[in-house]
Amino acid sequence: KNTDADSNGTNAITTGFLHLTPLDTLSLCMNTNGSRSKESSKSSDARADATQLSRAVFERVASRLDGRPSLVLPGLFVGSIGCAYSEEVLVEHRITRVVAAGNGLRTPFASQARYLRLRVDDNPRDADKLLALLFVAICFIRKALAEQRNVLVHCFAGKSRSVTIIMAYLMTREIEPVQEVREALRLVAQVRPKAAPNLAFTI
Repeated sequence: KNTDADSNGTNAITTGFLHLTPLDTLSLCMNTNGSRSKESSKSSDARADATQLSRAVFERVASRLDGRPSLVLPGLFVGSIGCAYSEEVLVEHRITRVVAAGNGLRTPFASQARYLRLRVDDNPRDADKLLALLFVAICFIRKALAEQRNVLVHCFAGKSRSVTIIMAYLMTREIEPVQEVREALRLVAQVRPKAAPNLAFTI
């Protein structure tokens, strides 16, 4: 089952989290315009083809070089599409809940796992959208862990958007919440050295 989160439903808790953790980030990287010229349309199509090819190549590379999720807390994993697109990995780690942060990410095992899709890109222009979606993601993670379900939080490369979500969860968890952004990043980086949130996330 898939759930697509919408950032329109902001609330007081989200606003409070903004003050607790000023993480700025993310935006849709392409805005389509119905009045594009033929030249710009062709250029856009070429970019789309190149992006699709790059994604396909990265999926192959990620599955070989980054195919294992990193355990942050009991039941909570972070990783890239390399592990998220592997049925063997999900079964091995008993992962039945998945947070997929990014546009164009697949949900290949929707019949076996419940997905929360956050349609955001690794771009600092969409800070408000990310902040709204963080609350949704945190609630999803909390519910899953309370039900003793293992959760994987992933983005494309498993180092920016997914790490930001994990950091947000660590700073708002009910038991022993982490107090500082820097400390939250340190804890994630201990198990996932490539953790590198977009700089705008922590300003």
